[in-house]
Amino acid sequence: MLTPRQIEQVKATVPVLREHGVLLTTHFYRRMLEGNPELRNIFNQAHQARGRQQKALAEAVLVYAENIENPAVLLPAVKFIASKHATVGIRAEHYPIVGRHLLASIREVLGEAASDELLEAWGAAYGQLADLMIEVESGIYEAQANADGGWSGWRPFIVSRRVEETPDVVSLYLTPADGGKVPVWKPGQFVSVRAYLPELKLVQPRQYSLSAAPEDRSQLRISVKRIAAAGDAPAGLMSNHLHKCLKAGDTIDVSAPAGEFHLAEGTNPVFLAGAGIGVTPIFAMLESIARNTPERQVTFVQVARTASELVFVNEVREAAGKLKNAKLLAFVTQPAEADTTIKCPCVKLGARPSVKDIRALAPSADVDAYLCGPGDFMSGMRAALEAAGVPARQIHAEVFGTGSEAGSEFCGPLSIPLRDREPSRRRPWTLPFIEYDTGISSRKFPFSHPFSEPTMHLKRFTDLGLRILMHLANEADPETPHSVPELSRFLCWNQNLVIKTANAMVKAGWLSAVRGRHGGLRLACKPEDLRIGDVVRTLEDNDMLVDCNEPPCPFAGRCVLIDALARAREAFYKELNQYTLADLRRSGPGNGVSNLMCSRAQTISDEPADDPGGSEHRMEQASVRQQA
Repeated sequence: MLTPRQIEQVKATVPVLREHGVLLTTHFYRRMLEGNPELRNIFNQAHQARGRQQKALAEAVLVYAENIENPAVLLPAVKFIASKHATVGIRAEHYPIVGRHLLASIREVLGEAASDELLEAWGAAYGQLADLMIEVESGIYEAQANADGGWSGWRPFIVSRRVEETPDVVSLYLTPADGGKVPVWKPGQFVSVRAYLPELKLVQPRQYSLSAAPEDRSQLRISVKRIAAAGDAPAGLMSNHLHKCLKAGDTIDVSAPAGEFHLAEGTNPVFLAGAGIGVTPIFAMLESIARNTPERQVTFVQVARTASELVFVNEVREAAGKLKNAKLLAFVTQPAEADTTIKCPCVKLGARPSVKDIRALAPSADVDAYLCGPGDFMSGMRAALEAAGVPARQIHAEVFGTGSEAGSEFCGPLSIPLRDREPSRRRPWTLPFIEYDTGISSRKFPFSHPFSEPTMHLKRFTDLGLRILMHLANEADPETPHSVPELSRFLCWNQNLVIKTANAMVKAGWLSAVRGRHGGLRLACKPEDLRIGDVVRTLEDNDMLVDCNEPPCPFAGRCVLIDALARAREAFYKELNQYTLADLRRSGPGNGVSNLMCSRAQTISDEPADDPGGSEHRMEQASVRQQA
């Protein structure tokens, strides 16, 4: 039980966690996976490289700190996390390891601000949460082991059959290698599978929904979408491995079914909607209703880019034929030329579900709605259902991955009540007057000074280039080359973008490439000779800030905006040229650029200024300085 003083200490860190939580969790994961490399076989390295787990953990730690006085309100989230942990093999003995690295990370990131009293408070808070997680997970493991046909941990299964559902989706029928039964799972639940990935030289788990009703006790079925590379996002390692390498007769480890997102028993109407590969748990629910309660009123909505990507078309038709009261509707958002010949009234071409479409399906107030797919699809569906009169508490949602569009690998569900979320974004370190923008949203520099409005935005390409230079400049031995995989892991960026960025910097003469078995990248010039403004100017490549031709602008030829923006950008580069790479290196241990940001903030706070915020503004400055 936490003392009132410990609760006060934990809640005092909420502003720090809200602003710089991702910095803390990124440091934590890097520290833990370097100190305990065996855990790399448990944690999803694709999510690590893309920063997803860091952001998810930062959000979880923040919510826990905000509710530290009443952690019982977090029980639904705890159950969701525990179900995921139980399918990848996280056990009670792992929690002391996590706690040790978390507390060490708090001390290392916050520095002098992390007093012994604060660390003691967070140690007690973590112990309280760990006890709760261990208790819930133990209950899941026990229930899995004692179920008829059940097991705890990993169990070898044989691929008895492969079915190519679409060009990018394969269904794998999995039979226990020991010849035993499988337990009765709930429609909508998922399992984890794990396999050795040669690219990573690691065993990796991934979670996939069970795509069939729990009728056949001799096998499980998962349906896997192959994730291709898209832009900066690499191809899905596990999905491509399962597609290319796992053949009929091969063996793979599988966890027992788990998950809080599943069909509730009853006779009331059901609304089912799935987009893309998100239809897998939704179809399992449809098939289960058709077999067990065919009199139940069912509305089934499926969304895909093309008609060829509508998964389980024949099985959906067969299941719907068994229902006494069913409504089916499919949306093809980017129809191919061949799709234009489709005349079925149940198929809408070139459209996404709208409020009008959902209202036309006439969902009743007592309906239970189940949604699964990318985040934007589910936000729209939720809004449409609520507009049609469906109570929010009866809308159950499962987001695959982070809810992003094509290019993300669906590596497990997020089974929580859907609510308004802040758009996913990176929160990297910053220089004075710099903000990194992923094209979704941005955060202003928090201090009141002439350069705080407007904020200049840098490309991710430039962002990564600065990070690589920072990392190499801060190494004890700058002559030691660093491999691309090492830089990719340390900086949490995919290798393709690291290679592209490194090539540009080798061409610019800032880095040199050392060939050979122990080769890699190292600085090719002295840090004091490399000015940050010149680096940014080169990596930004003077891209057009505005495009007068797309679409054609009626003011082209008589507008001063382009010249004004160009002058502002040059002033920005000139301001940055006050700093060299050596200045960033001298900014101290930890996140050097954040420290530089705070040293600049210190200079600003020491200068006389009109501060309408008074002491509150000064407290904000002190808070950020402590975080560095």
